[in-house]
Amino acid sequence: MSDRFMTEVKAMHKLRADMRSLTDDDREKYMARMAHTAGDWVFHARDAQLPPPDLDWCWLLLGGRGFGKSHSMSAAVHIAVRAGISRIHLVAPTTADLHDVNLEGKSGILATCGRDPRPRWVSTRKRLEWPNGAVCVFFSGEEPDSLRGPQAEIVLIDEIGRMRYQQAVFDMAMMGLRLGDKPRIMLATTPRTTPLMKRLVAMANIRITTGSTYDNALNLAPDYLSKIKELYEGTRLGRQELQGAMILDPVNALFKDDWLQHDDVAEDRIEQVSVGVDPSGGGDEVGIVAAALLTDGKLAVLSDRTTTGSPAQWSEAAVKAYDDFDADEFVVEVNFGGDMATEVLKQAADRKFEKGERDTNMICIREVSASRGKVMRAEPVSLLYEKGRILHRRGLDQLEGEMLAFSREWDRAVDGSPNRLDAMVWVITRLSKVLTEIAIA
Repeated sequence: MSDRFMTEVKAMHKLRADMRSLTDDDREKYMARMAHTAGDWVFHARDAQLPPPDLDWCWLLLGGRGFGKSHSMSAAVHIAVRAGISRIHLVAPTTADLHDVNLEGKSGILATCGRDPRPRWVSTRKRLEWPNGAVCVFFSGEEPDSLRGPQAEIVLIDEIGRMRYQQAVFDMAMMGLRLGDKPRIMLATTPRTTPLMKRLVAMANIRITTGSTYDNALNLAPDYLSKIKELYEGTRLGRQELQGAMILDPVNALFKDDWLQHDDVAEDRIEQVSVGVDPSGGGDEVGIVAAALLTDGKLAVLSDRTTTGSPAQWSEAAVKAYDDFDADEFVVEVNFGGDMATEVLKQAADRKFEKGERDTNMICIREVSASRGKVMRAEPVSLLYEKGRILHRRGLDQLEGEMLAFSREWDRAVDGSPNRLDAMVWVITRLSKVLTEIAIA
């Protein structure tokens, strides 16, 4: 069975990949020849703003304020129309948003046509109509029952996180997804800790992309960026509204927001650096976190390089973190795959050495294994945070989101695997032992 929408999406990703493979000179020449396409979304969107190339039934775009989420939804409508999708539904938070943002706004469908045909707005039917027969019907999240009955092949929901009737909107939209070769739902929102959002991020085969307000800095007023950074960066509200991070408040949380101390951590304060690696037990992220022992006896988390990808890809990302921070050792959890993680890190170091990206192929690896559960391993680290013994450099919002969502009631089947947190716990545990050894000596 054909999948017209994904055929179009994959073609866009391939074109972007081909462009990136060109030299700077060749890319410049190509863009000069393509000057008439200067406004095309395929060239100017950020990766997180495009539907994922492996999209299954649901795409959830979690982004901070001003990230460009509405533009992403408008562009997805144009992609669907080009692909030959004939029936589309778009749900806006309110009727006012429907007109002011999603239809006529700067990032609305009418303003983002580019070279695509401009649709005709039929106000009496609240829908856009294209020359090829495609139709996009608009709905308001204030009236979830209006979605009861109409059917579509693709549904887009903008800012579901701030809708009053989130669950009802989602349920009614899903029940109308019964047309075409591969029905899909796409949602873009600044995340809120609501029952629906928690269920969404835990659903099977959902594709989630994330981004922050700062990713779209070139299109936002400098004064706005400066002021929100001053007011909210490093705060709980900032992590949610600017970084697009899910902020949860579990019962019996092991980490609290007011325990997180942010500090620039100057280089001359760093005594020793270790990089924690928590390999995935499945297809999820591989935790990669760099942390340091400081000259004053405190510990600091410097960077979160957690990533997805093949063993070759994540191991090279880990070795890059090792080199970027002039680390003394890897701390690698070996419960999953035995020696596999150690071997792929050695192979990545060899490859980088052969390509001239390292002066040596040598790396130091300290293997650790889990003899206790995640909660028990995290508790001593939690105590260090409570005592103010650990600092964070800024930009660790996703790691901090995992920390604040972790509790003694953690359940892998419901909550997923906190790979960033695990890598942090391994590396902090190791450095705290080093600190103890120094004190004894």
